[in-house]
Amino acid sequence: MRWLCGLLVVAGCTYTSAWDRHKTQLGLYSNHGQYEAATVEAQWMITNAFKEAPKNELTMEAEARRYLRLAEFAAKSGDTRLAVSSLQAALNEDPNLAPDVRKQVDQLPVSPAELDRLKQQFAWNITAIDPEHEAYVEHPAPSDCWSYDANEIRIRQRQTLRTVNGMQRQVVYDTRSWTFDPTSGRWSVRGAWVLGAGTETELVDGPARPGFQAVLAADHGFYAAGTVPACHRAGWRGPYDSNGTGFVAPHLPGRKSSNKATADH
Repeated sequence: MRWLCGLLVVAGCTYTSAWDRHKTQLGLYSNHGQYEAATVEAQWMITNAFKEAPKNELTMEAEARRYLRLAEFAAKSGDTRLAVSSLQAALNEDPNLAPDVRKQVDQLPVSPAELDRLKQQFAWNITAIDPEHEAYVEHPAPSDCWSYDANEIRIRQRQTLRTVNGMQRQVVYDTRSWTFDPTSGRWSVRGAWVLGAGTETELVDGPARPGFQAVLAADHGFYAAGTVPACHRAGWRGPYDSNGTGFVAPHLPGRKSSNKATADH
């Protein structure tokens, strides 16, 4: 009998996750001053965090710091608009990082006049979203106003799925509730963010679904599921639903310099 002996040599290998690959690439681009490329990587990490990030990267602070990083690279690459919106998003994610946000606002490559305007805007927003403060609005006429609720919306995940009915768009979003008190004329936040609070879908080939379209429009803004009082009607866009309900707004209606609880957000 002939004995055949084989030697199997298994080469060692290390698995690197997509998250780690993009994180490493972002660091390389940053170190080499390739800020446009770093901006793209920073955006990828925000968009894909829900799916790809390790558990310790799914906190509110971690998400806020991703936005701060995006704002830094966007500013360095000359995209001031993206930098400002990213700073607003970071503030909304974690108000405790307000000092970091202020610091990056001070470093934005804008004119002195624009910098003053942005400083005032962020100062107002920082006050508005502080849990110890309520957001101020104009006092409405009692006959025109009533108490109502609105949800602050933040889309956490976007994806397109194949279903038996065709390709379907899906968004998963977080919410934070606010209530308007007509007596005091103020908005107040009710509780913390609820992560993954809802999901909306819409077929790629249609028809358009009011709920899906409203959530898209309300991202980093607000959504009122029901009707809104006449005193605030001009501040809302809608209705999205044929029954006269479903309104969205970039900030809670009120003063012209209104509290944007989203810091936007």
